[in-house]
Formats: sequence, structure tokens, C-alpha cells
Amino acid sequence: LATARSMNRAREVGVRKAVGSSRRALMVQFITETCLMSFFSILASLLMVELLLPLFNRFTGKILEIPYLTTPILLPLFLFLALVLGFLAGIYPALFLSSFRPVDVLKGRSLRKQGSLKVRNMLVLFQFTVSIILIIGTLVVSKQMSYIQDKNLGFDRNQILLLPINGDAFGKVWTLKKSLASIPGVHGASVLSNLMGDSYGDGVYKPVGLKGEEKKLIWRMWADRDFLKTYQISLARGRIFDKPIEGDRNSVLINETCARMLGFDNPLNRKLKEGNREYQIIGIIKDFHFQSLERQIKPLAVHPLGEGLGGATYLSIKIEREGHQRILERIRDIWFKTVPKQSFTYRFFNDHFEKIYLKEQKTGQVFLVFAVMAIFIACLGLFALSSYVINQSTKEIGIRKVLGASIGEIYLNLVKRFVKWAVVANLIAWPVAYLAMNRWLNHFAYQADLSLPLFVVSAILTLLIAILTVTIQSINAAMLNPVQALRYE
Repeated sequence: LATARSMNRAREVGVRKAVGSSRRALMVQFITETCLMSFFSILASLLMVELLLPLFNRFTGKILEIPYLTTPILLPLFLFLALVLGFLAGIYPALFLSSFRPVDVLKGRSLRKQGSLKVRNMLVLFQFTVSIILIIGTLVVSKQMSYIQDKNLGFDRNQILLLPINGDAFGKVWTLKKSLASIPGVHGASVLSNLMGDSYGDGVYKPVGLKGEEKKLIWRMWADRDFLKTYQISLARGRIFDKPIEGDRNSVLINETCARMLGFDNPLNRKLKEGNREYQIIGIIKDFHFQSLERQIKPLAVHPLGEGLGGATYLSIKIEREGHQRILERIRDIWFKTVPKQSFTYRFFNDHFEKIYLKEQKTGQVFLVFAVMAIFIACLGLFALSSYVINQSTKEIGIRKVLGASIGEIYLNLVKRFVKWAVVANLIAWPVAYLAMNRWLNHFAYQADLSLPLFVVSAILTLLIAILTVTIQSINAAMLNPVQALRYE
């Protein structure tokens, strides 16, 4: 911006040099200006940090603060940072401005330097490339989150209330389940050891009756007979646990992935051995995502959970959407009647599900924030470049208008000079963004496609931003009276 505004200060530099100012004195002046600007910027940024820190702490779930009093070196460090940044920001413009020859400036000769223009072009190109990468990143993260939200997980997670079972409730869980299941508006209740998305333990099982009896690693959970009904998980073959469930103490349900892995032609009524204990396979349930979508569906064994059998961790209750507040109040009343000394705490499964992917959601929000900041900085760079080029092209524009060029033709001629940098930035950014986001998506076993429309949207967006940034200056230049540009020729 400073070098782009050089034409506005060229005569100042020429006059100062003509009355005896040295190049060194001019450089000191310009660097001092940028150091002062940097110092006030540091003060402004510290104020913004203090104002935004509570919001940042809520976003990250942390408690951070700047220890001004306990770390006295901080303020001198910030002052030193202001001086260093001011010097670095001001050295190039100082060298550039102080190099003007008074005779050239005061006679109105062109001060354009091709090398400095190339530097500015490369800076604008770099800024737009970073902006495009961040825009594509934001779109990809958003698409992946939408994919996760919309994907069929193999179970119904809506309108399920979760009650953690601990303390006094542990011994009253089956009484609670029976009482809560009888409430009008409750369509199912199930006691289970793990929630979908939580960490699951695994065990080493041997398929009994197969040659070699090769050991298999199988993930496992414990649930009662109403688990499939409450979460609307389909039973592919066989049956669920009997009632009373104690009769099926040594039975097990397996998912389809486990059935394929075991190697039985027909797994039903075959046996799995873990240690010295054997379990009979009584049913095969359709695959469902009991872990996060970052992982492939693993082999799963569901063991029976009932009265007299430990392992209860959660009570899940399927409730109607309409009148859910009334149902909640009724559930609370029954809870306090059953376990009066224990507080009533609950959450919905959807809240639990959202928490699983909280990191990815925050990643998307961070991408968006930095994309907006990068676009803003890139626009400043493009604005500076367009200011510089248009100032240098004033006589060219005047000659074109004298020779009959219309305002529209001149406007298009100016705009295309800057839009080409947005096009080149897209060509550079696309492969970089593709590799980076493809690597991020590889953390998910189930992922959205990196489709061409994502890249096209980013290209259109950056082209529009580039056009809007330079439009006002280009129109003003195109409407300039050619007499003003050529009156000294």
C-alpha cells in the first residue's frame, strides 16, 4: 500500500531532496512513520485480544489469559515486536521512495519500476492463492459435516433421551426402566453399556467348529432385549434375547461384518469361545456405525444385559417429539420417586453425537475465520496493486480515450489485468488444496467427494472479489478527462 501510494508522495520527496534533505533522513522519516503505525497497531491488537478472549475461551473450551502482571517482560517484548514489525514493513517503501530523483519527480516523469511491480504482483498472487486454499478448505469441511449429519448410520438417533446410571440408580435401573417405559409418549427404553460413538472394548474369540479355530478380534458391548427396538436397528436373521433374559446368559448377537469375518456358512446357532466360556450366536443384526465415521464398521458382539447381570451404564428412552417437555417432567418425577437422593441429569443422543464431531466442526469454523481474514488481506494487496498500476497508466488511458476508446473498453482493459492474477492463483491453489483436503478426509473411513463444483465455486468467488475490489478505481480512471492526463504533454 505504501509503495502503491508513492505517486501521492513523490512530489514531497522531490521537494525535500531539492531543499537539501538526504536519502538517509528520508528513510528515517518513512521507517519512523511505519514504526509509529506498528506501535499503535500493537495497542489496538492487545485491546481486541482482551475483548475477544472470552469468546475464544468459549470456542476452545479453555481458560486462557495474558499474564501482564506476573510476566513483566511481556510489555517490553510487545514494544520490541512493534519496532521490528515497523522496520520490516517500512524498509522497502523507504528504499523505494527515497530513491526518487528530484529532477524526475518535479518534471512529472514516470517513476515506474518494472522490478517493484513484479514483486507486488507476486505478493498479490501469493495472497490470493492462500485465500483460495482456505475457501476450498472451508467448503470441504462443511460438505463433510453435512455428509456425516445426513448419512444413514444404521440406527435412529433422534428423540432419544440418555440417563447416566451411577450411584443409587445402579441398583434401581431395571425398576426405572419398567416405570419409564409405561409413560405415554415413550416408545422404547433400553439399558446398555456403551453409547454409539463412545470407545468400545474388544475381546479375542474363537469360532468353535472351524478347522484351526483361528482367533478373531471382535468389539463388544452389553445391552438388553429392547436395544434394537429403541434404536430401530434391524435384525437380519435369527432372534433377539429372550425374556427373562437370564435364560440367554450365554447367547450373543453379532453384526453382519462379524458374520462375514467368522467364516461360517451359516453362523446362526454356532458358537464363539472366549477363554473358557462359550456363547451361542442366536441372531445377526444389520451393520450400524457404533463408532465414529472416521473408522470402518468393525465386527461387533452384543452380549445380554438383564436383572442380575452387571454392566449397565446408560438408560436410553425413545420419546415422542410432540409434548416432549411434558414427558420430560414425568420422567423427572419417576426418577426422584425411585432414587430420591440422586440428582436428575440427562442429555439427548443428538447432543452426544454432535460432541463426537466437535473437533471437525471447530476446524470448519477456524477455516472460515481465516479464509475471511486472508481474503480481506488479499483484497488490500489487490487494491494497492490496482492503485499503483492505474496511477502509472493515467497517460495511457488519456491517449486511448483521445483515440476513441469507450469507458467500457477502458474499464475491461484495466480489470482484466488484475483478474488474471486471480485466475493464476486458482491454477496454483487447486492442486495444493486438493492434496491438503484429501489428506484431511483420509481421517474418515466414510467421506464426501472432493468434487469439481467445490473448486469452481471458489474460483467464481475469488474472481468476483477481485473484480469488485478494482471496479471503483477502474471506473474512475476510465471516466477521467483526457485533458487532465495529457495537459503537460
